Amino acid sequence: MLSYTYASSELNLICRIMAKQWPTFTIILVTVVLFSIMAFVVAAPDAPCPAQNQVSDPLKQVVELLNGILDLDITICTGVVGLSAALLLGIQGDIKLKKASLTLLSISIILLVQSILYAIIWRLGLANLWFNDAVSCIAKDPQQTSYKAHFLAMGLGIFFFAVTVVVVAFERANSSSDGENAQ
Repeated sequence: MLSYTYASSELNLICRIMAKQWPTFTIILVTVVLFSIMAFVVAAPDAPCPAQNQVSDPLKQVVELLNGILDLDITICTGVVGLSAALLLGIQGDIKLKKASLTLLSISIILLVQSILYAIIWRLGLANLWFNDAVSCIAKDPQQTSYKAHFLAMGLGIFFFAVTVVVVAFERANSSSDGENAQ
């Protein structure tokens, strides 16, 4: 009975927080739902492609280049998500986030994590193409969709992160000018 009471009090607390801040939760929920639907579109089964026994050197170089770009992108996204998570958890105590900046930062984190997911889906598709001797199909739509979705989600995530930085900078500037006016 004790665990049920604890769980119900936690649920009650979450419901009270959501009732007070429903626009924030709605914006975040809509972002998650839209990009989750996009993930199902990206992970659609591949179109049939003829097997090719030999892979040309230029094609190998293109695959290595694209893979290298994804390595860099995943590193950037992971770093920004880690920084954002540190801000959300309050590890950097000087920065207090208000509702608008918290919402923007949460959307940024969601988009960057989705970007990492699409990069992984692209790599899985590439491994599938190598396994089936059909690497020449890398330029076909199913494989390109996940690559484009990765860049779209990453670009939007970095955009929302930049907007968050600007909003926090303006909030800090306003709070410091209010402090000077009070003195």
